Order: sequence, then structure tokens, then C-alpha cells
Amino acid sequence: MGIVEQRRLMREEAIRTARGFAERVKACFEKVSAVLIGSYARGDFNEWSDVDVLIVVEKAPGNPLERMDCLLERCPPPAGVESIILSLSEFMRQKHLATPLYTEACGQGVVLVDDLGLFPPSCA
Repeated sequence: MGIVEQRRLMREEAIRTARGFAERVKACFEKVSAVLIGSYARGDFNEWSDVDVLIVVEKAPGNPLERMDCLLERCPPPAGVESIILSLSEFMRQKHLATPLYTEACGQGVVLVDDLGLFPPSCA
């Protein structure tokens, strides 16, 4: 098997892992949108890269630290998966400000779950 095929398979496995995690988060938080971002979404990952997932929750509990604690307690991510969890209003602020996080999620992200309709083909 060539290097290109190995990288394709590694990326597909990362997407499957991220999608499985997103589905578990959905089961914990109901309405969720999640997108793979970072090096696996862009395709420039290496063997030490994390699988980065942006999670937007309609009804997000507490502040970001409490939210992360809740996520880790209720549905911990698999090894190698790093998540950013935002409330819907926080995400909309990211959109309004056209932040790098929003731009990356919409421009290069791989949509995993989109209950909130945040990631249509054109995120503009």
C-alpha cells in the first residue's frame, strides 16, 4: 500500500472516530452541530496530530469550563480527539466576527452532525 492510500485511510478513520464521538455528544446534549476542523479536515495531519472537533450545542450548560467538564463526564472523547464546545450564541458571535475558528469550520471543516443547520454547503 502506498503512502497516499495510507493517508487516505488514516483520514477516513479519523472522520469515522470524530463522527462517532459527535453522535455520542448528540445523545447527551440533544441538538448539536459538530464539524471536524484542523489538520485532519485540511489533510495536512501527521501521526502526532489530534482529531479536532468543534461542537455547537443548542442548550449549553454553564460557562465553557463547566461545559467541558459536563462533556468529559457524560461522553468523554476517544483518545486523540480534542473538542471545543460552544453554545449556539457563542458560535453566532464567532460567525458575526468572522473569526478564524468560524472561517476554518465553514471553509475546510468536515460536517459530522448538523442538527442546528449551521453548516450548509455555503456557510456565508
